[in-house]
Amino acid sequence: MPGLPVISQRTRQVAKVAGGVVGGLVLLDFIGFVATVYFSAELLQVAQRYGVAGLLPK
Repeated sequence: MPGLPVISQRTRQVAKVAGGVVGGLVLLDFIGFVATVYFSAELLQVAQRYGVAGLLPK
């Protein structure tokens, strides 16, 4: 296509590495979010069982 800039091979490699790093960080963030939701629900159940759920911040 005429008018499109030419991207060097080195720029493509850097973009691939950067995309991989960003993708990995997003995946780790999602895993952390799911773990936080799961364990906070589990913690609340244990706290309710022992009658100390009122001490947890809302």
